[in-house]
Amino acid sequence: MTESHGSGKGHAGGPGTDREIDYRSVWRFTAFILALIVVCMALMWGLSKFLKNEIADRQPPAPPLTGARENPLPPAPRLETSPAKELADLRDREAAVLSGYAWVDKSKGIAEVPIDRAIEIAADRGLPVGYGPPPPATASPAGGTGK
Repeated sequence: MTESHGSGKGHAGGPGTDREIDYRSVWRFTAFILALIVVCMALMWGLSKFLKNEIADRQPPAPPLTGARENPLPPAPRLETSPAKELADLRDREAAVLSGYAWVDKSKGIAEVPIDRAIEIAADRGLPVGYGPPPPATASPAGGTGK
């Protein structure tokens, strides 16, 4: 008794091949699922863009000082990238302050003068009264310890 399964078209294998799987249908189903995934991804991307724009439109405007806080420096102490150059720059700024003239309060006639000139003025005029160490405290005879 020999049983026949179908007409035998499209079956190239011998008695060991599986004749029940239609590979063409499997590939079509796989292509359909992949196309469905791509379409769903495109729809989700479009929906996310739409919702992102909707949320952005409903947000209140940003405070005016928001842009001022971009790239803030970290709190001190900060690492020095080139200590020798930074020290030289600091010394140059200090030298410019100590050797230059500038107005502190022009209406009152108060100005900054170079340190060398300030020493000369202090030597000529003397130090103002009220500056310097306080007078030494004297012990009163009534408050002392006696026998």
